[in-house]
Amino acid sequence: MESLGGTQWPPPKGVGNYDPTLGVDSYVNTSPVGSFRANCFGLYDMGGNVWQWCEDRYVKNSYPQDHDVRVVRGASWTHFHVYERLWSSFRFGSRPDVRYPDYGFRCVLIKGVRPCGLTIGTIIARFLECRDACEWNRVAAEQGYAIAQNYLGEMYDKGEGVARDLSKASEWYRKSADQGNSIAQSHLGIMCINDKGMVENLSSALDWLRKAADQGDADAQFYLGWMYDNGMGIAWDRTEAVAWYRKAAAQGNSNARDWLRENGY
Repeated sequence: MESLGGTQWPPPKGVGNYDPTLGVDSYVNTSPVGSFRANCFGLYDMGGNVWQWCEDRYVKNSYPQDHDVRVVRGASWTHFHVYERLWSSFRFGSRPDVRYPDYGFRCVLIKGVRPCGLTIGTIIARFLECRDACEWNRVAAEQGYAIAQNYLGEMYDKGEGVARDLSKASEWYRKSADQGNSIAQSHLGIMCINDKGMVENLSSALDWLRKAADQGDADAQFYLGWMYDNGMGIAWDRTEAVAWYRKAAAQGNSNARDWLRENGY
């Protein structure tokens, strides 16, 4: 509304997909993306069609912050009353497990950038946690996106949205880690330590954890400190252990903070 129709009421024809009783479009329910003209920023469908789930948490009059209630914005094809609700800036809150036919997402595609399932898979995996996230992430992972490969590895590792399979988890972690993804490198190192389906020895764990720790991964820094502290795969070195614990603690790693506090550092 604000982006195309301004404050005009009733809204002008072609402004977006809203309730049929308003007479601004010819769609009975949802409409294909890009069915209406773009706004002044070149963005399509910023209002109407479906209410947009946002990751931000919602508190009325104090946006954002509140338990599991998330922000929903942008109005939809079902709305025709309460003028303010059709504004693109209007927000309200809803729990992530709520399902309505006029709730959805507004995804961004950039001209010249190859589209993939990464964005959709990431949204679903981290926000709604649906089983569909596995297949969306697989699309992006098979296209070579390191972040998606790591997410897919995590899903196999935890058995989320797919049967737990540590062999497949390590396979996808490795693909991501080989591209330099620090989170995947950390996962591989921890799998080596815990012998979670891995054949490799502690020297491999040390190698992966060091690569991730050098990139600033707090979990890897903690486990690297733990290996020095316990002489696991490397000579015992309390000074080196404390240095890595401190780096992890500085990033908020609770295990590292607890160790430093309990040992008087």
